[in-house]
Amino acid sequence: MAGIAAAFYDKEKKFAGDAINSELVIVKLKPTKSYLKDFFGIPSDAICYQENDFIFGVKYLLTIANRLKRPLVICSGIGSSQGSHTGNDIISNFLYDIGNLTGNAIIVPAGNEGDQKHHYYGEIIPPDYTDLVELNVGSADKNFTMELWGYPSDILIIDVYAPSGELIYNINMNFIEKSNFVIKYGSTSIYVDYILSEAYSREQLMLFRFKNVQEGVWKFQISTASKLLYKFHLWLPIRNFLTTEIISAMPMFIQQFVNRVMA
Repeated sequence: MAGIAAAFYDKEKKFAGDAINSELVIVKLKPTKSYLKDFFGIPSDAICYQENDFIFGVKYLLTIANRLKRPLVICSGIGSSQGSHTGNDIISNFLYDIGNLTGNAIIVPAGNEGDQKHHYYGEIIPPDYTDLVELNVGSADKNFTMELWGYPSDILIIDVYAPSGELIYNINMNFIEKSNFVIKYGSTSIYVDYILSEAYSREQLMLFRFKNVQEGVWKFQISTASKLLYKFHLWLPIRNFLTTEIISAMPMFIQQFVNRVMA
């Protein structure tokens, strides 16, 4: 990243950084606390960082730039699949405000997850009032999370099917503002945190935390009570936190598959 940003011109290799001869201030973030890794089901050896430490790192860069009275380009090499992906969250709003200050620019990564099949977009369009999503879980992925973001707000109904094909739980929120519950199936526990209107995006959020999950294809039949158009996204963690065995997909005969801890 430092080379891409500020490397000297190499005539032989015909390569140069974007801003030759610029000076670098490099911030090293401390690793995420172990209890957060456990909460989100992130492998203990995975490299990741906390949002608050990222914000403190940016504030440190601003302090240095102000002290030296220099323009500042902040180049971040970390990202996350958590959040609403609408630009309405703590870090997005923070970086937007920083980037609007005179003399500042923000560069962030994008696109690295494009071929991982960790995202699913669905639409419930009348007269079809359900959408079936399949989640293929490999033997090595015992603990992980999945986020459902839906809009507009509606009564969300989800039937959860175990790999055996058995219906094990019916989620029916009935406009409850917030709710927390646990789905048990054998040794598998699925902790569900539901928010009708998330504080920043105002979208519905349902966070699934899978613990000791059974291998196989889990199915989620998603529907609403109002018979109106409903759109939603499902996001799995970034590839750094999962094996290649786990993907989110949908039976092709129904609809074609479309493809905040940070790493």
